[in-house]
Amino acid sequence: MVSADNLPFDVLPLIFANVPGGKDLLSVALVSKSFNGAATPLIYGSITINVSVTKKLTKRAQSPFQTLLDRKDLDKFPRKLTITAVPLDRGRVSERFHIVLAMALPKLVNLSSFVFDAHLTVSFLPALLSNLATPSQLKELSLLADNLNPQQAKLLLHIGHRTKLDRGGSLQKLSLRSPSTCVLGVLPEWIERNRASMTSLSIKVIITTRPPSLANHPKGLSLDYQWLYPAFTWIYPVSYSP
Repeated sequence: MVSADNLPFDVLPLIFANVPGGKDLLSVALVSKSFNGAATPLIYGSITINVSVTKKLTKRAQSPFQTLLDRKDLDKFPRKLTITAVPLDRGRVSERFHIVLAMALPKLVNLSSFVFDAHLTVSFLPALLSNLATPSQLKELSLLADNLNPQQAKLLLHIGHRTKLDRGGSLQKLSLRSPSTCVLGVLPEWIERNRASMTSLSIKVIITTRPPSLANHPKGLSLDYQWLYPAFTWIYPVSYSP
């Protein structure tokens, strides 16, 4: 008898790619061994931590990053990581979540996209930078980088390098929202290190002064500055010619 489980294994991921994520894809993974093998890369390929997920984590549900640490065979699957909220414990960032995430980041060697856009009263991002700044294939980076001091901002210079000795980078798209003055200060050198690969730069910032000089930016780099003036509630796009 012909069944879905008899299909060539290479076909299954193509089919499961059309299955909505969440519980549906998890249910598919429980059908059989072959279904599990085809669905697992899709389940862990893109990890999103948002408000809905954090509510579950505060109820003692296991963090996906803990699963990645427990299962060594899974850390090669994540390609995109998006964090728009973090779980809280008594009004503070969950220490356990923070520690587990910091431990998992260096192991995600195939991570190509990292988005951090969580609004916090205390900065959560700086402690992760040293763990994110490891040899990687990171191509797209989007950060809410409003609380970085000079030392923390310099850690950004190492993000996107393929090897520890490589001064060239792999970043193609960089998006910064509300970057601190310190981040803007290292931006020219950051771009220079990724000159061979970077094609797009987007900055959204509350600022009243001229952006940092990018006179030597890579040829063909698409620049998008958006200055958000404090007196207004809308974003006013400003064209910038180095």
